[in-house]
Amino acid sequence: MAKKSSKSKSGSRKNTAPSGGFGKGQVTAIFIFFISLLLFLFSIFKGENFWNTIHSFLLGSFGFIAFPLFILICYISIRISFHKFSGRVRMRILGESAFLFLLATVVNVFSFETGFGYGEFLLLVYDNGVKGGGILGGFLAYPFASLFGITGAAIILILMMALVFLLTTGITLMQVVR
Repeated sequence: MAKKSSKSKSGSRKNTAPSGGFGKGQVTAIFIFFISLLLFLFSIFKGENFWNTIHSFLLGSFGFIAFPLFILICYISIRISFHKFSGRVRMRILGESAFLFLLATVVNVFSFETGFGYGEFLLLVYDNGVKGGGILGGFLAYPFASLFGITGAAIILILMMALVFLLTTGITLMQVVR
């Protein structure tokens, strides 16, 4: 007797995905979504006790970019849940993250003050929290401001931000000129 094919009458393969339950990547997407939501809420509300410790740590580490960063992480979880987390999307998210990092760095360059050592400057930008780019932006701000001065560092970093923006969005030079 001949073996039956797994094709249906229309010639297409049957859907073997389980009905109900979690598909591939759904648990990861849900986990990332709720972690990003929790981190976003930690950043917004000062709270008390250990909540306040986490709040201060997040704002000291990331500064004002904590808010868009956690929204970006939430976006990643949604892309994962729709199975649309391709290499192109990953590169775009990497570009968006680089843009946020450079933005935090520029903000910290403008708050740069001479007379501080590298460690002292990092403590200062950590303490500034949401008013600055946090310690993350301070890592690059201090060397740039020390080497090129505030104006030079700002120009270089803003040009780098423009480059990252153009590459991330896919805008061409021809479109910019028009």
